[in-house]
Amino acid sequence: MKISKKSIIFFVIPVLALAVIFGYMFFMKGSYCDVLIGHTKEICYSKIISGIIEKQTPESCNKIINKKWKKECFSEVAPEITDPKKCEEFKDEDNKNSCYISVSKFYKDISYCDKVTGERKYACFNAIGIVTNNENLCETNSCILTVAKAKRSPNICKKISETNLRYNEEGVGNIKQTDFCLMQYAIGLSDEQVCFGLKNQDNKNFCFRDIAISSKDITLCRHIKDISGPPIVTECKIINGEKICEAKKTFLDKTDEFKILNCYSLIANEKPSECEKAREDSLKLMNACYYKISEINKNQNVCKNIEIPNDRDVTCQDYLNSLNYKIPSLQFF
Repeated sequence: MKISKKSIIFFVIPVLALAVIFGYMFFMKGSYCDVLIGHTKEICYSKIISGIIEKQTPESCNKIINKKWKKECFSEVAPEITDPKKCEEFKDEDNKNSCYISVSKFYKDISYCDKVTGERKYACFNAIGIVTNNENLCETNSCILTVAKAKRSPNICKKISETNLRYNEEGVGNIKQTDFCLMQYAIGLSDEQVCFGLKNQDNKNFCFRDIAISSKDITLCRHIKDISGPPIVTECKIINGEKICEAKKTFLDKTDEFKILNCYSLIANEKPSECEKAREDSLKLMNACYYKISEINKNQNVCKNIEIPNDRDVTCQDYLNSLNYKIPSLQFF
């Protein structure tokens, strides 16, 4: 029996339509993704979740059969919702909180934080504090730091109190909360003037060093100081069977060594000519900088930049011979 083209078209079109409909339903439920493996499966589900986020339809997560990815869907969609009515579609408290925090940030409206439960309520206050640049809403030091940087106002760091903030994030080592905030502010915005206001000299040192390195401004290294006194090396000899030890000063004191090892050499490593700027600090440090760079790069030609009176073609060995003190941290190669 001969079948006409018209009959074939009449039969094929509905079948294709049904296939597309069922295929779409199959895909939206995520079953299609489950037949895939590894990274391909992740990409598949990520596309589904991205579509749900774009359409702001968290209820669509329920169409995913795979429990793991259904849970993942809700947790990824919740922080992206901007319609407060949609937040009630989340049955899990954590996701519902994330949704209301997202809404509060979107509208910059703290009233939505009332819908947030438990400790997450304070996270909501922080979120509003950051998006509105209102440090008075901050419940954490990191929130205050973020607002201070946004307003370019280091004095906001002084609002940190050991008692008033709900969460007291620790600084580094013995750095006090306010100093830690000021230090992070200074480093984050490359504002060396704030470094001068730090109470602890060690904190000032690290503040100047980090800004010098990040901004590649080697002149800031000169502000580094050491208050622990000049270092000494102990030299022992056996004389007539008796061990006699003598304490001697080093050529570079602790401040000099810190500057060379942790500031000057790190900046001038790729561009030795930067050592010339250390002259503003002292000729001794400029020479020590060139020597250290020659040591790091194993390039004795760098020592030619060292200045020694009555010596035009300076070598690394000439430099070492010109020193009257021990140099424990710098060794000839």
